[in-house]
Amino acid sequence: MEQHKVENAEGKPKLSNSRETNWLKVLFQIQVTLSALCAVHFLLYESYWSTIFFMFTLTFLAHIGVAAGAHRLWAHRSYTANGILRVFLLFCQTMSGTGSVYDWVQWHRLHHKHFGTDLDPYNPTRGFFYSHIQSVTLSLSPAQEEALKEIDMSDLEKDKMVMFQKRWYIPLYIIFVLLLPINAPAEYWGEQLSASMFLVFWLRYTINLQLAWLVHSATKIWQLKPGEK
Repeated sequence: MEQHKVENAEGKPKLSNSRETNWLKVLFQIQVTLSALCAVHFLLYESYWSTIFFMFTLTFLAHIGVAAGAHRLWAHRSYTANGILRVFLLFCQTMSGTGSVYDWVQWHRLHHKHFGTDLDPYNPTRGFFYSHIQSVTLSLSPAQEEALKEIDMSDLEKDKMVMFQKRWYIPLYIIFVLLLPINAPAEYWGEQLSASMFLVFWLRYTINLQLAWLVHSATKIWQLKPGEK
């Protein structure tokens, strides 16, 4: 860990802000993008309209889970929701494949707390490409990792549903992002399994990732400053 530290003006150790490329994330994003491009062929030539409708419906619901659920409800507490709505939003957010609500909120709160600084994981002052794409392929810097630990998550830690999703996220991802969505078109209206996989998983997943990233990079598009809506 010592190689990550420098001395500040007072001579105290200061954690580095340097972020390293996570090549597994880079390769995964390349895989997702190329697969989504291949999915265009199935979208235009080799799929039922019902499959296309199903894919866009799931895409819409999944983004509702991110925008209205993870972002507005859990990250910012912009409104209150009863148990049924919270379960629905949690289910939709799970379908987005953007990580657990707990992890998403923790990173988003770090983004707001240190907006536009080296501690902001999506720092929009470094440009749209960095904020929207490059930032999700980088590991957190030592300084960011330390700042992340300081984010108050006590409200979510008291939320049994959020903590259940966090604990069981991998199995939930496999079931609700992969298995059930891909199987449904093939099982219920005879869609090709390949078409279902490329449309309902790869293309939908790519769209949902892009929409989720816009939550952080949109500040660059509209030139927003901290505190503006």
